[in-house]
Amino acid sequence: MQNQVPSAVMPAEGYVVEIAGSFNSAYRTFTAALQAGLELKNKNLAVQVKVYDAKERP
Repeated sequence: MQNQVPSAVMPAEGYVVEIAGSFNSAYRTFTAALQAGLELKNKNLAVQVKVYDAKERP
């Protein structure tokens, strides 16, 4: 399930989808975040998409 969060607020838990260096959305499970990231990547191959644990911010 996706949680809509303002882009200025990074979540403290869950999994983050980041597009081109900007926070996009947060998910409860890694598989949901990964699926969303892959869908975004399939729509636009040139965009950089990252999926990571919010507790381990890069």
